Amino acid sequence: MIKTLFLSVFLGIWTLTFGVSIQDITLTLGSRLSSETRKSDEEIHTRLPSFTALKAFLILDEEAAESLRIGSNRYLFLTDTSGEWKEYSLPSLSPISPINSHIKTVTNYMALLTAFLDSDAMVQNTSVYHLLSSKMEYMDIFSGELERLQLSLYEPFKKQALRESFTDYLSHLYEGKKQIFQSLPGFFLQEAVSFKPLDFEPAFSDLIDQTVSEWNLLMNQVYTPLQYDSFLSGLSIFLEGLTLNPKTPVAATVADWMKYVQSVTVKDVGIRSPYRQPFFTAQNTVFADLQTALLLDAQKELAIWIQAEFQKMVQQVSRTFGFLTGESLEKVLSGVFLFDLFSQKTMTLIDRYGNETARRKVLDLYNPQYMPGQESQTVFSETQERIREELVRMMVGISDHTNAYSLFHESLLTTVPALEVRPVSQPHTFSLASAELVQPLELDKPLGHFAEAVMSVRVGTRKADTFTKMFPVFPSETTRDKPLILLDFFWFAIKQWGQTLGKLLGLMLNRTIDIIEVENRLEMRGIEVTIPRYYEMRPYADLWRMHPADDRNIFVAVQNNNAEINAVRNLFGGVIPDFLAGDIDTIPADPIYRIHRYPIEVYTAAKDIRSYMPRKNRAIILLHGKQALPNFTSEKTVMVNVPYIWRTEARLRVWDPLYVQWMARTKSAEGGSVYATYDLYEFVYDTSVLPARDYGQILAGILHDYGFLRDYKTLVLMGHSMGGIVAREAANTRLSLPPDPQKPYLGDYLHAIITLDSPHYGSILENFVFTVNTELKERIREAKQPDDIFRINLLELLRALLRNDYADQSLQILLTIVAKNPELVGKLFTEMVSFLDPFPGGVSLSYTVDAYTEGIADYLYGKVDNRRFNEILRAPEDLRLLNREDRFYDRTYLFTSVIDERSTLSKPTYALLYALMKTTTQKVTFHTNHDFSIHEANDAVVSLYSQQMAGSDKGQSRIAFRGIDHTAVPMEKSVLDRVFEIIVAVSGR
Repeated sequence: MIKTLFLSVFLGIWTLTFGVSIQDITLTLGSRLSSETRKSDEEIHTRLPSFTALKAFLILDEEAAESLRIGSNRYLFLTDTSGEWKEYSLPSLSPISPINSHIKTVTNYMALLTAFLDSDAMVQNTSVYHLLSSKMEYMDIFSGELERLQLSLYEPFKKQALRESFTDYLSHLYEGKKQIFQSLPGFFLQEAVSFKPLDFEPAFSDLIDQTVSEWNLLMNQVYTPLQYDSFLSGLSIFLEGLTLNPKTPVAATVADWMKYVQSVTVKDVGIRSPYRQPFFTAQNTVFADLQTALLLDAQKELAIWIQAEFQKMVQQVSRTFGFLTGESLEKVLSGVFLFDLFSQKTMTLIDRYGNETARRKVLDLYNPQYMPGQESQTVFSETQERIREELVRMMVGISDHTNAYSLFHESLLTTVPALEVRPVSQPHTFSLASAELVQPLELDKPLGHFAEAVMSVRVGTRKADTFTKMFPVFPSETTRDKPLILLDFFWFAIKQWGQTLGKLLGLMLNRTIDIIEVENRLEMRGIEVTIPRYYEMRPYADLWRMHPADDRNIFVAVQNNNAEINAVRNLFGGVIPDFLAGDIDTIPADPIYRIHRYPIEVYTAAKDIRSYMPRKNRAIILLHGKQALPNFTSEKTVMVNVPYIWRTEARLRVWDPLYVQWMARTKSAEGGSVYATYDLYEFVYDTSVLPARDYGQILAGILHDYGFLRDYKTLVLMGHSMGGIVAREAANTRLSLPPDPQKPYLGDYLHAIITLDSPHYGSILENFVFTVNTELKERIREAKQPDDIFRINLLELLRALLRNDYADQSLQILLTIVAKNPELVGKLFTEMVSFLDPFPGGVSLSYTVDAYTEGIADYLYGKVDNRRFNEILRAPEDLRLLNREDRFYDRTYLFTSVIDERSTLSKPTYALLYALMKTTTQKVTFHTNHDFSIHEANDAVVSLYSQQMAGSDKGQSRIAFRGIDHTAVPMEKSVLDRVFEIIVAVSGR
């Protein structure tokens, strides 16, 4: 007995000389604790937590192995069903907090366990030996099935085509597969990728071994699920370049590679694969067949390599009586990650371009539980999600980040805006005798920001038709009266396409027609509207510490980014008319961008998740501007076009040029040391739910509560647009228990507050949301003007808003709409072109120059009732109060910009909005006989008067630019150069 124990210990030490080792002791926890601690059951019970351990692990680290002191430096890891980890030292059973680096070995083991067993494997008490020995059957089956699949396709392909053509394909495949293992890690590590000819042909096992080692180094630096999407998007770019030409370099750098791929068309790919005919439709594959062939062949090589590595691990387990080294776990896990990454990419290609046959073949390979009779689409989606979850678990395990698991979990929570569904206990049905094209419907007590309305409509003698759509709720603060939604009946014409009503709407869209005549001819009767539920947006305001992506590539695919299609889909309830669909320019569904930072920490009002990276001496906090209202899918969920904390492309791209220049300056000999002393943070918030003041107070609380005021000797806030107002509100927030009683406000700890094109007096564009008012609508209707027949070409207006067509004609149409049918403004510019926001965040940015807003109201509605509606555009008090009480003008820098007709614009909509702001001022000046010309100059969103706080000289600095529109300002190099000058200057204070 003693001899056997001595032998097992010796073998364990001999095998575990390098790294941390792990053994699953779940089944024998009680007996092992008795032997490891030599304590009684009562003593063990008092020292261990009361929860029931789901899994239990014994950890032996490198120091113990080298010093031969097996009785010490052992650790016990326990986890329960909630996923909470506990660690104890042995033999004392003393708790260890925070959990040390041993968590990496444990999570590696759990990730491997999950990857190679069924999805419920974590609740099974499965031994390591059983894991490694039995699951090899799946790898054998996969390799065999893949080989049979390829042979079945190759044979008829050789018969159908010339032998020379087939030889070219096999050569293409071999070279491409070799380059996957030779160059893929370097591609992600920002190395100059070139396909150099090798002096000898290496075995694929040697290539894979080197690839996995390099890939493991990359995986060690993973922090958030963003990396998973980055790997998948980057793999897409890499594969497209390979399929074009795997024998010669496509580019020296990743940037060149991306340009090359984007410049080449499908016609340039002259090689066919055997997969095209049975699995793909030739006209839309975008060489998906070649990519699939490369992926499947690469997986076959990986399967062989993984199988060999597993055999080594099985031998190791048998020698050490259950112990596994952390290094061997990590190595195999990196290989399995690549295998599953290729699986996910293959499924993505099949999902987009493949047919039903392809779908079922892929399920046969990747889902052993799939039965031929099952519905493939559902199982396909479930399998993709299972693979994704496995990849995420593996990334958590391999990452060197101590808090990787917590950061992953927090990042996943930010994928979509938090919407709380609030059912109506007793839904009320509103009955309308008739309705106009856009019909206000007043609500009693709405339960959220959006209403799901079920509408039943009958036209003439036709049978009633039912339609469901999401509508934003205009609150009483916006309508100046009762809250309401703006029903629209554009959708109904599409449902009745080909009938008189549909033709009439087509005329309205394509020709100039009296909209009142259209509404009179709609003949809608028997309208019933029921609201079964509301959707409440929860406020989201987190501070993320960002790490510049210096020596690696991080990619993101932007989904649902076709603004034209989204706008029309929203307007027509998801049904895009044929005559509009054909007119809309198509944009790629998922363009891939490279981004230049990734999140490593997060701070919220309730918690913080920190990395091992120590804080530097200085910090700059970036605050983005106003975001568009969410678009909804047909399933009533929010469309997300960028994953995780950004969610929208606007948030993603606004600061990216800053990070590029920041890193360039950090590396430069001149002044680089200053930039290296800064940490960079981004305050990411949902701009609609709360006003700017509330978000500023949240930010101030986070900075105070988590030691920012103590740890950083230099703090800079920089905000674009609404972000500049949030920064000023934060600065003027009084702190509870400040570090220094002589410094009661956050601004006392700030060295600079930089605002980029911020609406310090508000933006006049936002004020037009207040015209959604039922009383105003009725009074306009009563004040009939025979010389003011409202005539509109809606198609021209859509084109002007979306693509900068017909801007001159549409400007007059838009002004007429505001004057004669203001509820249509609320409809078009909240649901379609989202620059109006009826919620607190939007209205807090309204223009506060009362004389000007009253002049516009008089110009638009003076003929209706000047006494009643001359203040309808008046803004709330938030900005007035901030400008009156701001205590930190002396450290505020106002960056401003204006454009003109010759400026190059970043968004087509801006041409119309620029002209609208300028022309409105001219017309109001003429109408009121009062000179409002100081409000003309603008950047297409905010007037120069508002950006510069004209007439208010209280110590703020102004830095002016020309020819840069509102969105482009924070991305413009000349602007950033001046920003960096200020940062360097304040750093020396």
